[in-house]
Amino acid sequence: LALLVRTMEHHRGLQSLTLSHHGLGDEGAAVLANALCGRCNLRFLAVRNINMGPAGARALAAALHRNRSLQILI
Repeated sequence: LALLVRTMEHHRGLQSLTLSHHGLGDEGAAVLANALCGRCNLRFLAVRNINMGPAGARALAAALHRNRSLQILI
């Protein structure tokens, strides 16, 4: 996941990302949330069934509040 986050930060052309059905959990969701707050330009993000609990959901919700590029979240 760390490599993916670095890619998101340095390759701003990445617009679509599907992480569904990967066991990211709360920790992975928090890492992803930090990336969404950064310099990424994602327009589509799929995070179904990532084994995320309330803490991960809060982290992603806070990131989405600040993110201006994301248009579709599944």
